[in-house]
Amino acid sequence: MTRNLLFVFALVGCAATAEDIAPSGHATVEVEGWTVSLDRSLLVGRGEAIGKQVIEALAGELAEIASTLPAERVAELRGFPIRIDADHALERIQYHPSADWLIEHDHDPSLVKCVHIPRARSFVDLVRSNSQPWVMLHELAHAWHDAVLGFDHEPIRRAWEGAVASKRFESVVHVSGVPRRHYGLTNHMEYFAETSEAYFGKNDYFPFDRTELAEVDPQGLRVIEAAWSVEAR
Repeated sequence: MTRNLLFVFALVGCAATAEDIAPSGHATVEVEGWTVSLDRSLLVGRGEAIGKQVIEALAGELAEIASTLPAERVAELRGFPIRIDADHALERIQYHPSADWLIEHDHDPSLVKCVHIPRARSFVDLVRSNSQPWVMLHELAHAWHDAVLGFDHEPIRRAWEGAVASKRFESVVHVSGVPRRHYGLTNHMEYFAETSEAYFGKNDYFPFDRTELAEVDPQGLRVIEAAWSVEAR
């Protein structure tokens, strides 16, 4: 994989044309089948090293998704573009569902419907720390929820309401070892993204995996299987 990434960097850095730029100041590359819009400052000079690192970190995350989720879902998730900036005003990786929000907050509206990595170095550090092991699935789950299911998807909302009402997740083990309020309680969108992490991979909050999810939130597990159209496991 590393050799292929170096080849991509050489190709893009030396031969990018006007057609390769989307949006302005970014070069388009393909990473594990996803279309990635990469800040051109990460292709040359002092930014090149972190550029290689961020692409390699992203490739590892996406490869895990591609090897774990059903092939049909992976093909559809590859339809959601990813944008990487070197040092954006926003700090945290996020999916942007609303052009209006972006405009109101003075951000580029072309980010709408993208998974946005606003700070390349921060993403590399996040992946290396393993503090949120399936962070890319988390954001792609938001995209799936928005574009395919709709944020008003009632089964997800009901499962989230049940989790909140149970009080079971007000203080759970976090990957850091420190008890925390489960991030999935924030709203039904975060609940879906967090529960998707636990079902397919490893979450940073208990329940960490599918076995634990089945034990403590069987309704959530069933909702995930239905939402992603996967057979019960």
